[in-house]
Amino acid sequence: MGQKKDLEKLVATLQEVVKTTNDKRCKIDETFAKSESERKCLQQEVADLKNRLSLQDANVQQAVEKAKRVMATKCEDNIGRANRKIKLINGTLRVNIVLLAEVRSNIELVGLLKKGEVPDLDAELAALKKQEAGLLSATDEFAFHMGKLEDILKDLSAGGTDCRVVDAEADAVPASSSSGSSGDEDSDSTTGGPP
Repeated sequence: MGQKKDLEKLVATLQEVVKTTNDKRCKIDETFAKSESERKCLQQEVADLKNRLSLQDANVQQAVEKAKRVMATKCEDNIGRANRKIKLINGTLRVNIVLLAEVRSNIELVGLLKKGEVPDLDAELAALKKQEAGLLSATDEFAFHMGKLEDILKDLSAGGTDCRVVDAEADAVPASSSSGSSGDEDSDSTTGGPP
């Protein structure tokens, strides 16, 4: 009989262990189910955040493209105005240079005639040709630089993005053979102004 009681105690203990183990297993299953549910909720939140971010990225990209179009339009307008002003300045400057040269020549001639001095026409002709060569050289250089400026503005209006710095010495106009200029002109002839 003693063995039977021992066996009953052992069975009761084992049943208690089984019950405790089953309770722990149930709690673990509940915790796992809860964790799995939380994991799924977090995955859904991550997916929602990714969707919102992609929508925001798309909106930002659209805003950037719109801003680029607006800026390009404004730049094209400004470049067009600059081109028109350059052409106007270029034309006006050339006319003014010619008129100034004529006025100065007339003043000099009137001054000589008023003094009663008759200039040596051959010497005057040679001096005028030398001045003309210097003026042509300066005019060519001015036209060359205005052309470079117009090219840069055309590049910008065509969508070019690189900035170029124009170096006056590196981009100097080569001496034109038609001008016949030598390096001996005085400073007035290289600036493009009459003497």
